[in-house]
Amino acid sequence: MKITIVTSYGTRGDVQPYLALALRLKKEGHEPTLVAGLEYASFIRERQIQYAPMRINVREILDSKACKAVFNGEGKEKRDAIKAWRKALSAHLPDMLDDIWAASREADCLIYPPTLYPVWHIADKLKIPAIISFAVPAVSVTGAFPAPWLRAFDSGKFFNRWTHRAAIMMLTLGFRSIVKAWCRATLEVKPPSLFKNYLSRNGTPIPVLYCYSRKLLPIPNDWNDTTLASGYWFLERKDDWKPSPELEDFLSKGPPPVYFGFGSMPSGDPERTNRLILSALRQSGERGIIAIGDSGMTAQEGHGFVHYEQQICHDWLFSRVKAVVHHGGSGTLATGLRSGKPTIVCPFTIEQRFWGNRVNSLNAGPPPLPQLPQEGFTAEALSKAIKTAVSDPLILKGAEDLGKEIRNEDGLGKAVDFINAQITAGRFQR
Repeated sequence: MKITIVTSYGTRGDVQPYLALALRLKKEGHEPTLVAGLEYASFIRERQIQYAPMRINVREILDSKACKAVFNGEGKEKRDAIKAWRKALSAHLPDMLDDIWAASREADCLIYPPTLYPVWHIADKLKIPAIISFAVPAVSVTGAFPAPWLRAFDSGKFFNRWTHRAAIMMLTLGFRSIVKAWCRATLEVKPPSLFKNYLSRNGTPIPVLYCYSRKLLPIPNDWNDTTLASGYWFLERKDDWKPSPELEDFLSKGPPPVYFGFGSMPSGDPERTNRLILSALRQSGERGIIAIGDSGMTAQEGHGFVHYEQQICHDWLFSRVKAVVHHGGSGTLATGLRSGKPTIVCPFTIEQRFWGNRVNSLNAGPPPLPQLPQEGFTAEALSKAIKTAVSDPLILKGAEDLGKEIRNEDGLGKAVDFINAQITAGRFQR
């Protein structure tokens, strides 16, 4: 089967699991094509997976002033920034949809994220099966927990269900005029009505596949059998990957350090974050490794207890550290939990706090800290969380037990079985 997998317009953490899925599908005899932003072309092609470009550069958007204000601003500044961010994304959307349409013309099945819900129209036009897939339970209504994008804390069954319905409306009502015009001009189909149900076709639910561990967030009893949380999809490192000599030297010259990394999250004041980490390490008496990545931080000289790396292979490093401190993004979270090391989440978004709360509820880490831009995120608070994470016997055991559970999951195998079952069911075939 020719399967086109559309990734979200996000960071590497939004693309990497789907590259792992494409590799597993290819191993099982399918012909996957991965549609992703322009900056991921070589990342995908070097794994011998067919790449189809989607004309958006996420790094440019994340580095923009508007996007930084979305994550770090408050009040009117934040509201204005959200409007500017949506305007920038709107400018890219027609090209993105054209690229997805071009990559899907010969497909037998489409897999796509809810953030690109207009792909529904492509699958319907081609009369082929489609599966919604994401790392966050974003479109499946349940009373068991709230919609992670809108609420980090359980609010009871009734309100939990309401948050999911609100999140679905927010997703599918966005960019409506652009989607209507594109459907009419490109697909030559009837434009969607205002309250179109994008979770169903011809009265039949569209299957939904989530790539997170049910050990972290159990499958609710009120989901139907067309919805699955398969477990995480891990992309194993390449056989020829090697750490830098400086990193190996640092690791060999003292006790295991604490890892710090905030992925691609755009910080309003990266050097303040840097200073906070250094101060927290001094107060806790621990050594540290800081992944600079795209954070905007710069390496500070003269601190023998800390080592800076531009990019680090998480699945190699995390087994060698005491604890993992990060933003709570799905990719870093998955690898950190699999390592069995305590996790400290320093969230930028409500969704990341949601995952931090789940980690804490399983005793795999202390409560998440306040959001990084806020004043409550202090060196003292971070130092306290580090001391708790590396010394509390309940947390050390909770993290180790959860790591064992996740290592024994076969998320990719369950995902491929689910995809095969949906295709075999013959819904919406040509």
